[in-house]
Amino acid sequence: MNIKLIASDLDDTLLDDSKVISKLNKEAIWRAKEKGIMMTLATGRMFRSATIFGDELGIDVPLITYQGALIKTAQSNQVIWSKTIELPIAREIISFGRKHGFILQIYVDDMLHVDYINTYVANYASFCMVPALAVRDLFTYIQAPPHKILMVGEPAELYAAWEEAQQIFDDSVYITKSKPYFLEFTNSEANKGKALSFLAESFGIKKEEIMVIGDNYNDMELFKAAGLKIAMGNAVDALKEQADFITANSSENGVAAAIEKFVV
Repeated sequence: MNIKLIASDLDDTLLDDSKVISKLNKEAIWRAKEKGIMMTLATGRMFRSATIFGDELGIDVPLITYQGALIKTAQSNQVIWSKTIELPIAREIISFGRKHGFILQIYVDDMLHVDYINTYVANYASFCMVPALAVRDLFTYIQAPPHKILMVGEPAELYAAWEEAQQIFDDSVYITKSKPYFLEFTNSEANKGKALSFLAESFGIKKEEIMVIGDNYNDMELFKAAGLKIAMGNAVDALKEQADFITANSSENGVAAAIEKFVV
């Protein structure tokens, strides 16, 4: 298989349990790049958080962020794809989240906005290495369309809310999960798969020349855009069922193992 582009998720995929890229993963990526293979990240994280790791790896290919809502170059900050949630729909989502008592995080202009700072928000901002802006009332404060809205809560409650939200919002938004305690909303045209297809086409790369690596439900669409689909050993079963190969866990250099097997 002639792989020309690799797209990897970050959390629980490229990053280990300490939220860092292991030496073995870095070395495998650098060897792939030396062979002329492009490497990008496809993550639910904010651009300003993802670009920290893109810079660490020396990636000059645009990064797919916000679950595919924003593709932006790390070095020149050029936006090549941007899909936001219409403001009236965003406010409906805020109301839905408040009805269920979830913590709300809204991302506008690559800034994290919250109602208030609590222990969870402080910890989230710390491990993502981004500031959080407390605005007291997200519903009235937000005046521009967000790239993403994230709800935080108990896993069972979020899964139930996921089903309810799909019935309420139908095709007006894309809803997914990247962790058991997250429920994420983006523009209906914004998912990792559509963003990757757009990026690959801009480089003249075919679907069968793309390798992707992921671990969770938000990587299901990513898998649809690639010729070679790699699930982490710690991936959810639904993703493993769609994979061509299941590699080692994120804590065991699974990305490096996959790259070494299929690319270098």
